[in-house]
Amino acid sequence: MAKKPDWDYALHIKGVDLKSLPMATVAEYIKEFANLLGESAKPVLDSIVKGSVVLRAKQQGDHPAITRNRLQAIDAHSDSAAAKSYQKLQTMLARDQARANVVDRQEKVIVHFAQIDAANESKVESIVHDTGTIDGRVISITGADDTVHIKLLNDQHQEYKVTVRDLGLAKELASKFRGPMVRVHVHGTWKRDINGKWVGHSIYADSVEDLEEDSLIDVMGRLKEHPGGWLNINDPMAEWLEIRGQNDLHS
Repeated sequence: MAKKPDWDYALHIKGVDLKSLPMATVAEYIKEFANLLGESAKPVLDSIVKGSVVLRAKQQGDHPAITRNRLQAIDAHSDSAAAKSYQKLQTMLARDQARANVVDRQEKVIVHFAQIDAANESKVESIVHDTGTIDGRVISITGADDTVHIKLLNDQHQEYKVTVRDLGLAKELASKFRGPMVRVHVHGTWKRDINGKWVGHSIYADSVEDLEEDSLIDVMGRLKEHPGGWLNINDPMAEWLEIRGQNDLHS
């Protein structure tokens, strides 16, 4: 009878082997793999399998299902500790021209790392300065110094962290805690990670405005009832072209 596996998760690194990786690099992977699983899982190294490098870990803390949820939520929580460890491992794999998966003891892939060309990594990852707006509900507000930090949750359940330096604006946002949707005008930096995803890096609030939450049906109904407008024009398209200065586009 085959012996039942006595490990919970494994980092399977492909494209390298123990003879090609320096010991310090292997140790670096072990450390970051432990960070990915989480301190509360209290992972210990079960074994290192030859061939492609397979680092097997056994948990002594949290139940494996809790760690599974942590790993599966990496994409949804880009600012989490697990997501930061994922990015660190992704960078290391790109450096070593390797690819990897995290699997459970049934060899089911829990986390996939895309293979990135290290030579092109600097072209893919970048930070830009810009202004913009964020629509969402204020779900958190904290701060004990001259700055206040808020979290906004949009309709797609994405969270955004925004720093507020103006006390008056901070009080206004605090009054909207758990309230209706608002639009926050912001400036700051956004970072495109090596997977091509843009995430807020350092975002600062400039102003806020309330948003109406009427449905599209209600809005269109009010427009339809409004007197005058396009309904009273014989040729709305020609009028639109005249306004746009495009009525002689084909002349």
